Amino acid sequence: MQHRIVSIVTGWGSGLGTGHVQRMASLASFLNRSKGISAFLVAGRKPDFLPFELHDCFLPSIKPGTGCIIRDMRDSSEEEMRELKKIGSVVTIDDRGPGRRMADAAIDLLPNPENRDHKKESFIYGYNFIDSLRKLNEEHIEKNLDALLYCGYKPAAETVDFIHSLIPRNKICAVLHGMETSIISGGMAISLSQSYAETILSARVLISHFGIALYEGYACGCRLVCVNPTGYHSQLADIAGNDIDAVNLGLLSEVDRGKAQEIISNLIDNPTADRIDPRAVCEKIEAGLERFYEDIKPYLDG
Repeated sequence: MQHRIVSIVTGWGSGLGTGHVQRMASLASFLNRSKGISAFLVAGRKPDFLPFELHDCFLPSIKPGTGCIIRDMRDSSEEEMRELKKIGSVVTIDDRGPGRRMADAAIDLLPNPENRDHKKESFIYGYNFIDSLRKLNEEHIEKNLDALLYCGYKPAAETVDFIHSLIPRNKICAVLHGMETSIISGGMAISLSQSYAETILSARVLISHFGIALYEGYACGCRLVCVNPTGYHSQLADIAGNDIDAVNLGLLSEVDRGKAQEIISNLIDNPTADRIDPRAVCEKIEAGLERFYEDIKPYLDG
């Protein structure tokens, strides 16, 4: 039997960051290995932060024979949606553009400021996080890292320095950059030889802007703190705060350093747990992918 073809239209960089293509790479991998579907990613140039074995999934344009298009790159226009619907059914994700109402289905995985409704049980995590998590053999990971910073894809040095200044000096702090992690000690960055997922699992507190990394930290039992580059991110952090128990410090440019240090110190001293089981996190992630598949299943045949 011929496999159904799904084309996933997404992107990265240029204001989109890496979260959209990371989670759609997870979805494509899941559909390809578990559901008898041929899923492809249409996302411009191939991301250098995703592994080479995924590169065959990336195409320059929508695959001929596509029955369903999944679009994940924020606001759509009516014209764009009309063109996509000429090819097949369209499922759009976290879309606040005028084209949203023309899609066959509009799914919010992240909070929507307009209706404050989203399918948090169907959340999709990033490919690098999931791949790294599956490779762990440990039954439990000890939470022995006080604070972990994720400041975005290739952040400005001054941004990292400022957020790092919010961590009490007597605490152990690391910085995620790509798939690498560095411990900050005495003003020096020292490479940490553990995997991406293991680093997040071992952290007591994760500090990031609103985005997919924050949800990965939540899945790993981290206390969460948001420091946001824009009002849009801060608004979403406020809405999501109750779902993922995140403390929003507001805009990067307006953070009260003294108050932030006090909050972060208190969170470090009161972790959610002393250790965490990676297998339980994997089960939660797989359940979310299954639920998302059930959400889109009616549209997969075009």
